[in-house]
Amino acid sequence: MDSEENSEVRDEFFLPEFFAMYKSLGGSADEVEYRRRLKAFFLHTLYSVLGYDPIICRLPPTATQDEKGYRFYASREEAMLAFMEAEQVTHDEYLLIFRSVDNVHAYT
Repeated sequence: MDSEENSEVRDEFFLPEFFAMYKSLGGSADEVEYRRRLKAFFLHTLYSVLGYDPIICRLPPTATQDEKGYRFYASREEAMLAFMEAEQVTHDEYLLIFRSVDNVHAYT
């Protein structure tokens, strides 16, 4: 991915209000780290929240992600655990990231 593409992807997920909310909730990551985690959060959890699966996305039933990197999981819990493992964050940090989004724009 070139830097222009990286910027577009990063901006697709980020709103300044999300980071401000994260900090107000006690989040300790800097903005760069938060943006990286936020992108991973959406890539791991968005489709499970929306109820998307490979078939809905016109992909083979065995697909684990789409062409943009959004992952498919059997449940929201599985998506949450996969995100936490991939990013090596605690459940508390997961909740801070989730609430930083959900408190600004309903995510559930």
